[in-house]
Amino acid sequence: MNGYKVISKINGNSIFLPAAGSRDGTSVFNVGFAGDYWSSSLDESGPYCAYDLRFDSGNVLWSRSMRNYGRTVRAVYGDDSAAQTFTLTFNANGGTGTMAAQTFEAGVSQAITANTFIRSGYTFTGWNTNADGSGTSYTDKQSITISQNITLYAQWIQQSSVEVYVSYEANGGYGEMEVQVFKYGEKKALLPCSFGAPSNFVFNGWNTREDGTGTSYTDGQEITLTQDITLYAQWKKITYSVTFIANGGSGTMPVQIFEIGVSQTLATNKFTRSGYFFIGWNTVPDASGTSYTDGQKITLTENIILYAQWKHSRGKENGHEWVDLGLPSGIKWATCKVT
Repeated sequence: MNGYKVISKINGNSIFLPAAGSRDGTSVFNVGFAGDYWSSSLDESGPYCAYDLRFDSGNVLWSRSMRNYGRTVRAVYGDDSAAQTFTLTFNANGGTGTMAAQTFEAGVSQAITANTFIRSGYTFTGWNTNADGSGTSYTDKQSITISQNITLYAQWIQQSSVEVYVSYEANGGYGEMEVQVFKYGEKKALLPCSFGAPSNFVFNGWNTREDGTGTSYTDGQEITLTQDITLYAQWKKITYSVTFIANGGSGTMPVQIFEIGVSQTLATNKFTRSGYFFIGWNTVPDASGTSYTDGQKITLTENIILYAQWKHSRGKENGHEWVDLGLPSGIKWATCKVT
């Protein structure tokens, strides 16, 4: 059947208008080809005229005709029909502040304006159509559709009775930790971490973001909460340190950090000692421990201290002065005065 589908701009509903043609006196025209439907709108400029919706295979027209013409009768509203609107009014309900009324178009969903009311000692929990909370409840910024004017009353709960929660996430570790309960505004210590660490890692505190870019907290830190939070365990690779001691020499060398399982080169010696030359490192000052050469590549499993080892660069033996040039042969060279 030929016809024209009309879709409401207000609520999306539709009606189908068959191509029933029109009548002029006893004659019927354009059956199956065109349609002509009276609207409920009179033409105020001509008391004998009214508006009608006319269509055929190529045109849709909003026109006016003498009311003695035969037109099909079905509810059709003009394009200039205004959409119906309703008002959402906000009541602080014991709180303070102001919020502008919100206008809703009939059949159109939109979000409730975010609450800006405050009430000392209380926390906002949402909206209700009754002040005592016995009506229809809405969350803050909830999307709704209304069909009448409504007043929403802010709902409050006394903060002293509000519980807030800390949830703990292993974030790559393993195990479970119970949710910790705080009273609103209460200050107390976070639970100590009981998660198992990933292989070769150690616990490094908590953060409100998995990647550590949020707010950081130490293990057992005392905090005050006014809302629920989730804390993610932070992990860092296990590291060991090498501390360098001059052992009779002079100068400074920074502590060197090694990652567990990672081989790296010892820092080059920077110490000096007058009358001596450096011959390496040892874990004991008198060289009775483990020895290492300068710049040797090692892998650590614990923190260590390395003591610089020194050898005299000159001396006197059997009445002769000598100098050690530090050659691999260890040969001492006699010195003499040339005149």
